[in-house]
Amino acid sequence: ITCQAAQKLITVMATNAGLTKAETYPTHCFRRGGAQHHFMYAPEGQRWTMAHIRWWGGWAEKESVSFQKDKSRVLHHSNKLSGLTLMRYLLDELNSYEHSHQDAL
Repeated sequence: ITCQAAQKLITVMATNAGLTKAETYPTHCFRRGGAQHHFMYAPEGQRWTMAHIRWWGGWAEKESVSFQKDKSRVLHHSNKLSGLTLMRYLLDELNSYEHSHQDAL
């Protein structure tokens, strides 16, 4: 499947789900979301190492992705040479999740 075909499917699904600005959800959201899932939400014993996440997401060891976030949506991403940004992002998300108490009720 081409990137353009995948983007078209994402836009159609987001539109059908009733999301506003459906065209703003890029294919990158699956790579980011997959990394977050396998790092934080996968069952104990099935979580991936940072090396595995880098391999799966196609991130080079010295490549990173920086995010500007509005709540939980990614508004912009850009590649920068800083090997710690991906790790900082995932650890920050894990810390926010663990301290949110959203599952208390």
